[in-house]
Amino acid sequence: MWLLGILWAVTAPLLLLIPAGLLVALLSITGWSRHARMAIAAGLVILTVGTVWWHDYQKFVSICEGAGKPRIMTRAFADGIFLDSPTANSFGMGYVQEQGFAWMEMKSIYDRTKIVRVTREPDGQLRTDPTDTIHARYEVRETFEQPYPHTGLSMKRIIDRTTGAIMAQAGWQR
Repeated sequence: MWLLGILWAVTAPLLLLIPAGLLVALLSITGWSRHARMAIAAGLVILTVGTVWWHDYQKFVSICEGAGKPRIMTRAFADGIFLDSPTANSFGMGYVQEQGFAWMEMKSIYDRTKIVRVTREPDGQLRTDPTDTIHARYEVRETFEQPYPHTGLSMKRIIDRTTGAIMAQAGWQR
């Protein structure tokens, strides 16, 4: 899939030569010089692509301004959290390594029905131990939603597990 994305990024601009060439051929009935027809065709293609891009960009900005702005409704202090994220085992380790939490609970990467607790040892190494239940009061939930046709929305919410209240949230688009 990655290779397909690279190929598309390289060849997509070349595909604009097709409508430009068709416009040059269509404008031949005007009797204008080839250079004039090429300039008009290029301008029309650029104007069309630019208009579509601008329209999509404006939608993207409005989504960012609405859902993307971080909002903190309630603050709390905690020794640890439950991280409900598909990337908990990799990117999530930053909560224990860099952000100061003493421990973090997450779903096991080997069995998604089980919970493990990650703690940082005095020597800096991370230790993972199975636990029977989630003990953390606060949950960091990361989700991917697609509420808009061409824009994905990755949301991060901080939830008080005892009340279900959303304490903070932020999103970013893909």
